[in-house]
Parts: sequence; structure tokens; C-alpha cells
Amino acid sequence: MLQAGPLAKYVESLQKSESLKAAYSVQTLGGGPAAQYSVSLQKPNLARIEKPGMTIVADGSKITFYDKKEKQYYNRAQTPAELNALFGGD
Repeated sequence: MLQAGPLAKYVESLQKSESLKAAYSVQTLGGGPAAQYSVSLQKPNLARIEKPGMTIVADGSKITFYDKKEKQYYNRAQTPAELNALFGGD
């Protein structure tokens, strides 16, 4: 268990919150323009991830992927493993 303090209060507020949103950019050193990302999480098991070339939406029963370049959608069943896999990699 965390001791009382700023980190413990931060973890407690994250656990109590109903949603979390973050936007950030990633730039490779010496590389081109920064890639823009946004992540929106909501209880229970809802998510929207915007990243270069892809939009991903988890609605609680399925995960929908939209390939922006190919302009195509595809779905997968939403399982805990599939949802967690969205946050591996970049």
C-alpha cells in the first residue's frame, strides 16, 4: 500500500475517476515532424485511440479499427487481452 503523500493521492484520484484523456506528440530525434496521439479512456472498458494512420474505438463488446490510409474498418471481439494489447508498442 502506498503511504500518504502526493503520489498516493494521485493514484487514488485516478482510481476514482470515470474517464481519462491524454494528448501527446512523439518525435524521433533527428527525424521528421512529430506524430500526434490522443487517448481517451472511460469506465467500463471504453476507449478511443487516435494515432497516425489509425483510429481505434473500444465500445465494451468489440474493438473497431479504422485504417485512415486504406479507408477501411475492421472489428475484433473485445476481450481483456485485446484491450490490453492496444497499449503495447507505441
